[in-house]
Amino acid sequence: MSKIAFMFPGQGSYEAGMGRDVAEAVPEAMAVYEAGSAASGLDLKQICFHDPIEQLLDTKLQQPALVATSLAINEAIRAHGIHPDFVVGHSVGEFAALGAAESIGSADAIRLVTERGIAMAEAAEERPGSMAAILGLADEVVEGLCRRISNVWAPAVTGNTTVHDIAPKLVPMVSLVHSLRVPSESFARTMA
Repeated sequence: MSKIAFMFPGQGSYEAGMGRDVAEAVPEAMAVYEAGSAASGLDLKQICFHDPIEQLLDTKLQQPALVATSLAINEAIRAHGIHPDFVVGHSVGEFAALGAAESIGSADAIRLVTERGIAMAEAAEERPGSMAAILGLADEVVEGLCRRISNVWAPAVTGNTTVHDIAPKLVPMVSLVHSLRVPSESFARTMA
């Protein structure tokens, strides 16, 4: 017998207009945006459906928008009779997974990530920096490069290394760097 898992993405998995088609087609999905808007104090339908993508670069908006969209899609899938055996989320997606598992309500998940986004934005203002994902290099190579650059550290070694405060310094050295639009080292420390 096969099992079904729902997987929810972390910050950075967004696009302008996200969730609009699903919410317009499935009332249960639209209800998530409405409840999330009330819980967060944000107009999530405006942010997700109509605002330009530049709005979603702000972690204070991106996190609740992403979790609301994830939970709206969860409700749309469930409305069609598909229910997960397992749920998992990456980073902020963990809150969507908690909502999908019904450990907390959707509105509570969105309210929590709204506070999380505010805290992360404040931390990033206090300690500005950058982060990069380095793909295709051995962890030892990345760690060696980081040791050669002042004020750079590699907190996560997972095969696709995430390195904080490094993008501008490492890009000339390695062509496999992808800058991430998330707050600096404070992001990792806040989430640890």
